[in-house]
Amino acid sequence: MDAQPVRFLRRQPRISLLAIAGDKDYNGAEENNQVESKMSERRGSAMDTYQAIMDGLIWSLLWAAVISMTIWKAPQQLVHDYPKEIQELVILPPVNKKIYRWIIVPALVILVGYLFFSVIATYGVDEVAFWVPMLHIFIMCIVWNSVDLFIMDWLIFCTIQPKFMILPGTEGHPAYKDYYFHFRGFLIGCAYSFIGGVVCGGLGYAILKLFFW
Repeated sequence: MDAQPVRFLRRQPRISLLAIAGDKDYNGAEENNQVESKMSERRGSAMDTYQAIMDGLIWSLLWAAVISMTIWKAPQQLVHDYPKEIQELVILPPVNKKIYRWIIVPALVILVGYLFFSVIATYGVDEVAFWVPMLHIFIMCIVWNSVDLFIMDWLIFCTIQPKFMILPGTEGHPAYKDYYFHFRGFLIGCAYSFIGGVVCGGLGYAILKLFFW
């Protein structure tokens, strides 16, 4: 009989518990790093430009309603927004305190409050970078500033000239068609939009950080 070769079972090397634990720690750290990397990427790219524009349009409608009501009930509050040639011809009585208390103040509270509502409703779930609420509010302000120039000022105020916007004793004055006057106001509004974005956006980020994330 041919001699059969004796086969030996080779023992597999044992992996120490420390090595296994170390491998788990390494994998866990790697997963944590990946999660943190994804979260940081998400924070940097979570700007919702579409929502900022849409909320800016809604905010513009609110502004248009407030301005129209103010010109109708208390034009004294907005005389400074008229060209100087018109301001010099108008003498209006002081603002009625009841109108100021029950119309103008609540309207301003709603307008400012909507900025923070927009930021919280858009970014209240997932954390974003600090600059995101600032840019969000800046876009909203720029949208309103553009609507104010092209629709409220150039189209309605300068071109259509509805009667409720014409101050007493200034009917037909050529300054109502001063388009450049409103364009200067637009440029100033751009600067205020930047300041408003930084200030209100910073406050919005603080509110999100303290109460929502």
